[in-house]
Formats: sequence, C-alpha cells, structure tokens
Amino acid sequence: MTSDAEFIRSLKQQDEQAVLELWELLFRDAERICAKWNLDEDIGRDAAVRVYYQMMDRGIWQFKFQSKFRSYCWSALTHAIVRKWKYDPAQHQVELVEEIAASPDEQAASLDPLEKVQPCLDELPEREQKVVSSFYLEEQHPESIAGMLGITRNYVDQLLWRARKKLKECLEQHGFHSFEDLAIV
Repeated sequence: MTSDAEFIRSLKQQDEQAVLELWELLFRDAERICAKWNLDEDIGRDAAVRVYYQMMDRGIWQFKFQSKFRSYCWSALTHAIVRKWKYDPAQHQVELVEEIAASPDEQAASLDPLEKVQPCLDELPEREQKVVSSFYLEEQHPESIAGMLGITRNYVDQLLWRARKKLKECLEQHGFHSFEDLAIV
C-alpha cells in the first residue's frame, strides 16, 4: 500500500483501485475483530459496510493524519461493531442462550474487557461518554474532540480526568481492582 497521504488523495479522487483497497481493508479487519471477540461475521460485515459509507461520505475529508489511517479504520470498525452488537440484540440471541447456561464464574471469565467496562461507561454523563469513546475508541486527539464538541482542549482534559476517576470507582465497586481483573494484557 502507498503512504497514507497518497492513499487518501486517491480515495478523494475516487480512484477505483484505492476504493477497492479500502473496501478490502475494512472487510478483512472486520473479520479479524469478530474472530478475536467470537462474534458472528455478519456483525462485522454490517459494520464494515457502514464504516465504508461513512468514510466515503465524510470520514476521509475529516482525517487529520494524527494517527495512521489503518489505525483510524480499525478504531472506526471497532466502534461500529460494538454499536452493532450492543444495539442489535437479534444478532447475538444464540450467544445469550449459551451464556445463560454457563455458570456466573464462566460468564465473567468469558467477557471481553469492553463488555466488563460497558456498564460503568453507561453510567457516565453523555458528554463524558462522547469524550471517552472519541479519545479511546476512535483515537482522536483532545484538540479534535474539543473542536467537534465546541469546547476547549483543557475542558476535554478535565472531562477525561473526571471520567477516568468515575470509571475507576465504578469498576472497583464491581470487583475489578486492576487491569489483570479485566484481563487486559
């Protein structure tokens, strides 16, 4: 693949080869994410299509070269897959039946770290949720988050600090006292 700048330029010019490369990259990465999290491939395919159209509509023009384009794509896919899995319960009804049959200890051990953190994320105020997801899942810099939300960079830092503090307290209340408890390596 060419450099990020050349690749983005080709995508903006609707170069057929570059568009095909993006399509293949998104689908390949979506399959990897789903395999890693033991999710149905359909979730990944749906997320890849969604991310592709978002990028072609507006995402490529918003890319600021603050991270590698591949990382940007991976983050967008991860976010889309989590949203699809979270808000489309029909996609994981079979998994739910299997989880109900498992013991509570087996269920806790099989959870993905993001699933363990999600209840605490849901307790955060909406603005803090947006800042946390933008910073950690979408890998956006505080400056771009500030611009997107119409606030100062210092306020973004404050929101991140408050959110981390609240997340730490919430996770400790749920019995997670270290990264090892979350199985984040």
